[in-house]
Amino acid sequence: MRCVLLTTIAASALCACGPDQPSWAVSRQRIEGGSPSEHSGVVQLSVDRPRQSCSAVLIAPSLVLSARHCVSPRVTPEGGGVRCGFTPFVDRAEGATLLLSSGATASSAQALPAVSEIVFAPGTADFCDNDLVLLVLSEDVPANQATPLDPSLDAPVLRAQAYTAVGYGAVNDSAVGSGVRRERGELPVFCVGGECGVPDVGPREWQGESAICVGDSGGPALDSRLQVIGIASRSAYQCSSPVYASVFAHAAWLRGEATRVAQARGLAPVGWAAAPAEIPRPEVVSPAAGCASTGRSTPCASWWLWGLCLSLGGSRLRRARRAVVWRPFRASPVTGSSRAVRPV
Repeated sequence: MRCVLLTTIAASALCACGPDQPSWAVSRQRIEGGSPSEHSGVVQLSVDRPRQSCSAVLIAPSLVLSARHCVSPRVTPEGGGVRCGFTPFVDRAEGATLLLSSGATASSAQALPAVSEIVFAPGTADFCDNDLVLLVLSEDVPANQATPLDPSLDAPVLRAQAYTAVGYGAVNDSAVGSGVRRERGELPVFCVGGECGVPDVGPREWQGESAICVGDSGGPALDSRLQVIGIASRSAYQCSSPVYASVFAHAAWLRGEATRVAQARGLAPVGWAAAPAEIPRPEVVSPAAGCASTGRSTPCASWWLWGLCLSLGGSRLRRARRAVVWRPFRASPVTGSSRAVRPV
């Protein structure tokens, strides 16, 4: 069945990061209906202790965003899997070496500069809501090697919004074929944060539509503008119901870190690190202060015109009220009913 009642949620699951030679089966629901991806900003992350591979995304010439569990061990609760409030992170494994590479396939992989700093998203040590890590590179990635993808920091993710999943994960039930960058588009956001109605999706996370398997952890979800809206954190058994860390929910942290790193190197921060522009003040019609339209007082030429200004101003306000009809926002429903959220 495509849709599963919430009462069938399993207590245990597996992380979406993958070993070099995985031996356990995964789902037919994977980044597979997709095709090879040309997004060079999506890169592969390898960790030698424990030996595993993940996906990641370059968001600035020297900044890479991925899932924290790819570099930081977790304490597995009884029953396994990930349970919000019961699955904490511990510090990064001592002696682990992080290797980043670009390229559409393993045969075309090019090493990226070394990781010089690991920065965890602010919050508690709980797995949920905090599965993000920023990797600072020792130097910029050459523009002809990989093109960064901007994070979407000014608009929240919406239910039913379409996105594209990208990653280096496995492609079949034998968990083979990892190491090739693939993408799958036209996937809908199923729910966002608290509206998911399950305890294992945090307020700063959202649930998507299949496609995430072993090796796809840390890979991005891209919106229609090819901006990063989420980072793959975990999924249910059979690679369904993936949970993404919301990039928008961590906007202040990302802007602050990008600015800090740039200033430390004597460089100008990337464009997306700037604070969002203020919304301009609306025009104001204030007959009592004259015929003003921008909040500035512009007295009428003479007292006999004051009555005309008042009349015209009132007419404009009445027309404006008739022209604006406020309606509550309603997102288009996603096909299907409740979907099991079983963190992997």
